[in-house]
Amino acid sequence: MEVPISQEFIKICKQIKAKSYSISQWSEIESDDMFHSGSFRGGFDADEQEFCFSFYDQAGDEYWFQVSLSSIIEIASGIQLKIVGRAAE
Repeated sequence: MEVPISQEFIKICKQIKAKSYSISQWSEIESDDMFHSGSFRGGFDADEQEFCFSFYDQAGDEYWFQVSLSSIIEIASGIQLKIVGRAAE
């Protein structure tokens, strides 16, 4: 399932970008629920070295996806990327 890169998710990406943390800094403060909004919940996972999110569609179905720090910065900068999620298990 393609996860929409909505203004809601762009706002989260901008929050992450504004912190200007390195991967090692994110690893030190990792949290799986650092970011919450209406449709998105997630945070940085040190094992994966990426941001891991749940996306909830209008029907309430949950999808999981991961995004690298470099992709987060691109999305925050206005570069639209394709994000693919998988149904939560």
